[in-house]
Amino acid sequence: MAGGETDETRASMRNADNENESPVREPAPVALLAGCGVIALLVIVSFVSIVLRSMGFFVMGMPGVITMYFSMVCCCLILAMLAVPVVGGIITAETWRVKILGSLVAIVVTVLLAWIFILNPLLDIPCLGSPNTIELTDVSFTSDNVNDSVFYEIEGYDTEGNLRTFDVDRGFGDAWDPNDHDATVTYLPHSETVLSIE
Repeated sequence: MAGGETDETRASMRNADNENESPVREPAPVALLAGCGVIALLVIVSFVSIVLRSMGFFVMGMPGVITMYFSMVCCCLILAMLAVPVVGGIITAETWRVKILGSLVAIVVTVLLAWIFILNPLLDIPCLGSPNTIELTDVSFTSDNVNDSVFYEIEGYDTEGNLRTFDVDRGFGDAWDPNDHDATVTYLPHSETVLSIE
């Protein structure tokens, strides 16, 4: 009996010790916390970048190029993070109709995002050392306010008589001389990111 009580006492002491253990003693999931931190940082920086671009900043020159490639990296990371749950959802769908429809939507969205944010910047990498230059005549500067976002553009005619339009930033718009009707635009050919205007 005494031995039974001793075993029972030991078992109750072990249970009490287990209940008093703090979850802080468990090793912290460092990789998960680091991943969440990186994602949060990317979301914050992306949001700030979008807001600043909507105000007419980081559109042309080296800031515009850096923002373009940063957007490309963010798009790749977002597509990679969404791939696992989307594919898992498609695989576990109950009917073939939902699986096919989900697959088509996922493919269309991925191709569209890749075309806008990934393909053009990738194609422009070889052109960073030797960008295109175009001479424009009858140049005009415009600014459009769309849903509290301001877009600044110049447009003019190239040597073949085609109307060309390029996005520029607010600083260029502030310094634009309306009497200047000719411009030499240096730009990346695929994304049409303007590097400089003379």
